[in-house]
Amino acid sequence: MSASKLFQVVILCVACGVVALACQQRAFADEPCPVRQLPVPTGKYAVGTTILPVQQLAKTSTSRQAQLWYPASSGSSAKPASYIPDRALLAALKSEKFLSLPDCVFDFWAAMKVSAQLDAPVATGARVPFVMIAPGAGVSRISYSYYAEQLASDGYIVATLDFSEGGFLLRDGKLLQEGPEPKDESDYGKQAQQMAAHMSDLLDEVSSKPRPSDPRILRDIAARVDPAKIAAIGHSLGGAAALDICLSDPRVTACVDFDGIPESPIAEHGIKTSALMLRSHPDYSEADLIKLHRDPVTWKAKGDKIKSDLAKLLAAPGPDAWIISIQGTGHMSYSDAPFTMPTTLTQFGGTYLEPHRILTITISIVEQYLQHAFASASFTVDSFPEATVQASRFRH
Repeated sequence: MSASKLFQVVILCVACGVVALACQQRAFADEPCPVRQLPVPTGKYAVGTTILPVQQLAKTSTSRQAQLWYPASSGSSAKPASYIPDRALLAALKSEKFLSLPDCVFDFWAAMKVSAQLDAPVATGARVPFVMIAPGAGVSRISYSYYAEQLASDGYIVATLDFSEGGFLLRDGKLLQEGPEPKDESDYGKQAQQMAAHMSDLLDEVSSKPRPSDPRILRDIAARVDPAKIAAIGHSLGGAAALDICLSDPRVTACVDFDGIPESPIAEHGIKTSALMLRSHPDYSEADLIKLHRDPVTWKAKGDKIKSDLAKLLAAPGPDAWIISIQGTGHMSYSDAPFTMPTTLTQFGGTYLEPHRILTITISIVEQYLQHAFASASFTVDSFPEATVQASRFRH
């Protein structure tokens, strides 16, 4: 999917609080390159990563690729992995003018390493939770490397995914464009369901009994997955997919939606599973809104309606669920963007949290939720003044 197609998706997500993307973008000519190295994960485990081959799902005729991130044996001699593992992917991002980023950003990414070690041996130990991360439409899995590394360093096994339905997925160096191009909002719902089907298929792969022909590293990872602790996280359209898989696959007992709009059937019937929805809340002054040709009164009324509509999704009975807004975040805050492409947040004005603060709040809330879903630990956001619970549901 081209950057322009991604912009169309974001425009549809008015609920995300993202300003219309027809606004004039900030000029880059006189600024230093707007990119920074990702933070080092803070968990107690070393992190390894491995990339699985592209696989096609027979029932949808569309493909996916998963990159696995996992607790690794300490003292490994494996080398740090590249942020962009495939130069053809880098070329595709540049040629598609991904998010209208300047070339210097891609040059930085080309040289950037992550903390995870490529194909490092898997640490031995007890079984651990497995978390799948689905990207937003038109966004590569690389843009969620921070979340994958941090979760893996804290003892989770994580899969970041690319889908041929609308992301940057390559086979033999060529960008795949499988599946229909969305023509209206209903098509995004179908895409989200296809993404959910791919996640279920990946879950089959990593949770079933390993075959002797499987690579050793995949067999070792599969042996560590706890089949009773499976979660799905998704951003934007991937967030809708995360809600879908929680509904369609009973093995997935925790789902996190980063600033995505629920699609059919969730939109019609409500959220009936455990869920955490994190919503962006750009901090615009009245002057900012006027500059962006937004009437402050109308803007507030629209935001209030969105909150009300989302709260109705929790009216259906079900397990504990929360909708939480984080002030000082934008739609792309729920990715690596605060570090690797900050202009995707700041180009429209407004005030945003410092990047480390954004990621600290988000990962802390997500891990608290996962512990609540998997181990009945308490869940609260009281320690974060930027976080507001907009709606919640508790099973009595």
